[in-house]
Amino acid sequence: MLKRLSRLQWQITLAFLTVSFLATLTLEVLAVAGLTTYFFTSPKVRQTIAQGLSKEVQKHSAALERGDLKELEHWLAQINATSEPMPGFNVNFTVNHPRTVAAVADARGRVVAGFPEAQWKRGTMATFARPSQPQVHWQGFELVATIPLQNQSHATVGHFYYHSGPTEPGETLWEVFTQGVLPIALVVTACAGVAGGVAGAWVGRRVTRRLHAIATAADAWAEGDFTRHAPESLDELGQLSRRLNRMARDLQERMALQQDVATLEERHRLARDLHDTVKQQVFATALQVSAARDLLESAPAEARECLDAANELAQQTQKELSSVLKELRPVAPGQGTLPLLLQSHAADWSRRNGIPVTLELAHAPALSEEASTALLRLTQEALANIARHSGASTVRICLSRSENQKAQLLIADNGCGFSPESLLSRPDSGLGLTTMRERADALVGGQFFLKSAPNAGTTITVLCTTKEPHA
Repeated sequence: MLKRLSRLQWQITLAFLTVSFLATLTLEVLAVAGLTTYFFTSPKVRQTIAQGLSKEVQKHSAALERGDLKELEHWLAQINATSEPMPGFNVNFTVNHPRTVAAVADARGRVVAGFPEAQWKRGTMATFARPSQPQVHWQGFELVATIPLQNQSHATVGHFYYHSGPTEPGETLWEVFTQGVLPIALVVTACAGVAGGVAGAWVGRRVTRRLHAIATAADAWAEGDFTRHAPESLDELGQLSRRLNRMARDLQERMALQQDVATLEERHRLARDLHDTVKQQVFATALQVSAARDLLESAPAEARECLDAANELAQQTQKELSSVLKELRPVAPGQGTLPLLLQSHAADWSRRNGIPVTLELAHAPALSEEASTALLRLTQEALANIARHSGASTVRICLSRSENQKAQLLIADNGCGFSPESLLSRPDSGLGLTTMRERADALVGGQFFLKSAPNAGTTITVLCTTKEPHA
C-alpha cells in the first residue's frame, strides 16, 4: 500500500509540473502572438512611431534649411550604424538591418542625402511620396515611413524617407524570437515548472498521507479492530472518511447483533435439546428414586428394580449430556480434512444412537475452511434432527462433486419423513432446518434443497463452490 501511495504522490507531482509547464508555455505563446498582432495592426502603434520619428526628424530640419548636407549625411550614417529600425521609437524589435534604406529630399523633391548612396544620387528626384503629414505603414514585416521636415514656422522644407529593409519575411521575427523572447520564455517556463513541481509534491504528500491513514484504518477493520478511525475533514476525502467510519460502526453493530442472534439461537437449540432429553430423563429418574424410597421397607425387591431403572436413566442422561458437550466443543476443519471429521462424527453419532450410517467420501472435493466448517455444522444439525424426530433405521451421507462441478453434500434417512409445507406453517418448528438453510445460503454458490414426505424419509442436499479449479 505504501508503495502504491508513493506512486500516486509522484503522479500528482508530475501532473502539477507538466500542467504548470504547458500552461506557462501556452500563455507565453498567446502573449507573444497577441503582442505581435497588436504591434503590427494597431493604429496607436503606428501613431506612436510616427510621433517619435517626427520628433527625431525635426531636429535636423534646420540643417536642411541652411543646406548643411554633411550633418544630414552624418545623421543618416548614424541611423545605419546603430541598426536603429525606428529612430526615435523606444522599442527596438530587431538586432541588425544591414539593408536599411533612408533618404532626405528638399522642398522641391530632390534628394540631398541618402543611404545607400548608390540608390540615392544627390540632385535626382525622389521616388517616394511627399505627404504633408507623417505617414507610417508596415510592408510585410518591414517599416516604411515618410516624415515631412518643418521649420519653426511649420513650413515644410523637405521630407525624410525610411525603409527598414528589405529583408527576408521571417528573418526579423526569428531574430526577435531567438535573441529576445526565447531566453526570457525559457527562464519563466522553467521557474513555473519548478514551482508547479514543488506545489504538486506538497499536495501529493498531503493527499497520500491522508489516504494512508484511511488505508491503515481499513486494514484494521479487516482484522476486526473497529477502534481505528479514518481522519475526517470538510473536503471530499474527509467526507469519504466520515462515510467509511459510519460504515465501520454499522458493521461493528451488525456483527455484534449477529453474534447475539447466533447466541440466542444456540441457547434455544440447547434448551430444546435439554428439554426433550435430559430434563425428561432427570424427571423420570426422580420418579424412580421416589418410588424406590416408598418401597424400600415394604418391598425391597421392587425398590431395587426402581433403583436399577433410575441408574439406567442416569447413564442415559450422562450420555445425552456428553453428546451435547461434544457438539459445543469447537471442531474446526483445520484439525483434519472434512471427510475425516465427518467419518469421526458419524461414528460417534451412530454408536450413541444405535443407527448405522453409510458414508460415501471417496470422491470428496477440496473445500475452503469456511465451507468445510459450514458443511460439518450442517451435518451435525441434520443428524441431531434425525435422532430426535425421524425414527430412521439407516442414514446415508455422501460428499462428492455434482454434475455442474460443485461440491455436493447429501444426507438421507429412511425415517418417517414429514410434510415441509405443514412444518413451515407451525411457528414453533423448523428452527433446525432454518439454521441449515442459512448456513448453506451463506456459502459461495451455496444452495439448499429439502425433499421429504410422510413415511418416505428425508433427503437434504447442499451445493457450494469448490476450492480447486474446475477441470
